[in-house]
Amino acid sequence: MDSRSGRSGIILKMIYAFVILILLWVISTELINKVSKKDKRIDRKFLNNILIYHFLLSLAYYIVAQFSRSDSRNYYRKIEMGFRGDSWLDFYGTSTTFVEWIGYPFVKYLGFTYEAMMVVFAFFGFVGFLSFYVFFRERILFKHSFMGYDVLTLFFFSSKLTFLVRLLWQGRYYFHGYRLILLWCK
Repeated sequence: MDSRSGRSGIILKMIYAFVILILLWVISTELINKVSKKDKRIDRKFLNNILIYHFLLSLAYYIVAQFSRSDSRNYYRKIEMGFRGDSWLDFYGTSTTFVEWIGYPFVKYLGFTYEAMMVVFAFFGFVGFLSFYVFFRERILFKHSFMGYDVLTLFFFSSKLTFLVRLLWQGRYYFHGYRLILLWCK
């Protein structure tokens, strides 16, 4: 019976994450539609491909995290067990504590599982991709190409950039911080 409840618990966690994935997928496609209607230079097909690519790589990261030591699991556990205290404000700080502070309401107030958090933060990473893409596409007025490929497309499909925003929690916030610096510089 214990193995059954364990197996059904895993299935319920995956179903929960899948429902959140569908909801965030719908939101993501709506964001893509909205920004592509606003500016004709923004390629809707490219952004849909980035969305698929990003979520597939996030799934790959989740699978790797299941079989190796992962900071993301530790962040989640610290929130779940109240490592820094009982209050959301106990988690506020810089570095890792800020990352945990961001995740706290999802885990403690909304009851998100680790799998659901992986989906939510994959979505945050995609929003970072989207905002970067729009930022650069609005400012680059002519198409640069390298070996027949659009340089902006190559940049967004580069493994280093996708790895940065695929990491659960902190990589996504670094990415958004870079985006805010670019906005400030304009």
